[in-house]
Amino acid sequence: MENEKVFAIVALLSMLSFVFCLALIKKVYFDKKKEATEKDPHELTKKIESDADLSAEYFTESLRRSSPYQVMIKNTTDKDLLCTLFGFGQNILTKNFGSDDGIEVIPSQSNVTYLELLCQSAFKPFETSLIIIQSKNINQISKIITITSKDANGQLCQIPLITQSYLDPKELLKVETETKEVEIPYGVTIDCNTNLQLSVLANTELVFTMFYNITRLFGDNDIKVNYAKPNYIKNK
Repeated sequence: MENEKVFAIVALLSMLSFVFCLALIKKVYFDKKKEATEKDPHELTKKIESDADLSAEYFTESLRRSSPYQVMIKNTTDKDLLCTLFGFGQNILTKNFGSDDGIEVIPSQSNVTYLELLCQSAFKPFETSLIIIQSKNINQISKIITITSKDANGQLCQIPLITQSYLDPKELLKVETETKEVEIPYGVTIDCNTNLQLSVLANTELVFTMFYNITRLFGDNDIKVNYAKPNYIKNK
């Protein structure tokens, strides 16, 4: 009989302890919730704005690191030929898209054709921020690029881009088998009416890379974002 009383007392005490712990936990939870709701609303607004700024900054940085347009240009003949890049309006129906026979223009992305790139430049124009030309032939990377724009009203504009003025003298010291390059921080809008032309030396290959700017909507504002080159290591 005495054992039953002791057992009942112990059980009652255990139940009271459990109820007390549960009430304590509930009180702590609601106190914290009340404290959170009573915080300065301005601080909450600042936190939201800060998070938004970080998101925009991250998104902007990810845009900066996006891939540029890059093509390989080949002259498979034993004579100098003229290569024409873009100019959808003038060249879409011409033989070899405006380039001389013997010129091949091959996008670096294996799943993209030059025809796709040409069409995209017409319907999704872009503005270059940096052009890089690479070739083992030092004479090739110093060739002048002629920028031509002509609209349906007959207005014509031509600009010679003197690539040699951007050439680093160190490139001249490289041996014949090394790849030379020239970096040209130049802005030109590539659209339906604009093309680039350059002479390609006999039996020569070059890589033509174009980093570009875009405009994206951040909040209520259009912001231009440079597609600057990523962590880029120059050939030594």
